[in-house]
Amino acid sequence: MRVVLIESNILWGDTKANLAENRAVISRLVKEGEIGERDLVLLPECFSTGYAMSPELVEHEDSSLALEWLLNTASEYKIAIFTSLAVEKGGKYYNRGYFVLPEGKIAATYDKRHLFMGDEAGFYTAGENIRTLDYEGWRFCLNICYDLRFPVWSRNFKDSDGKYYDIILNVSNWPTSRLDVSSLLTKARALENQAYMFFCNRTGTDPLTVYSGGSVAVDPKGRPIGKNVMSEGVNCIIAEPDRLWHDSFREYFPVLEDADGFIMEK
Repeated sequence: MRVVLIESNILWGDTKANLAENRAVISRLVKEGEIGERDLVLLPECFSTGYAMSPELVEHEDSSLALEWLLNTASEYKIAIFTSLAVEKGGKYYNRGYFVLPEGKIAATYDKRHLFMGDEAGFYTAGENIRTLDYEGWRFCLNICYDLRFPVWSRNFKDSDGKYYDIILNVSNWPTSRLDVSSLLTKARALENQAYMFFCNRTGTDPLTVYSGGSVAVDPKGRPIGKNVMSEGVNCIIAEPDRLWHDSFREYFPVLEDADGFIMEK
């Protein structure tokens, strides 16, 4: 399984244009053999609208054009996709992550837990639950943007089956001015959790700030992996986690077994 990070240049509030651009990028990568069946594609946070905090940019989950696009695209190319959308459900707004399967079905949703101070915290409803799921023999922990700053939220505890997660996925709208921070935090999350870390960020501008990519794929030792590929003028990182190496590293250096336990109250 390859993991493909697409650094979309998101056009503010233009859902149809954003969907068309990402389809073109994915289609070319498929044609060039850089994406194959069962591979996992990451698109940035709120990939269809940009970092939206206004009702006119939010779709109802039950009639979302962007969500329909995700399901259809995953099914057409037989790939999995993880990204987030600004959606309304039950009279509340959520920055909701969707992990979509190659069968065109939703495997998991994750509501962003840590809402950025100011407008986002006042507009969206925060998620309450950590979300992990299994796909292609790997266990994933789902994050969105600002969640990256909070190590407790992503702490790698054993699930009910006695297993840890293997990979952290974070889709983001992380501004250029703080890319030095994300560079450090992605490595820290990988190291402390002995997990692969895939951080997919956007490019372009919106009414708030400027974005310059800075996506990363790192292994559990914090080392960069993968390669950069251009598709339709968009930078993409393509990496393949190594199951044999991952498991042998954890067996040789089992630091997770010595981690402190705690209970989260907030």
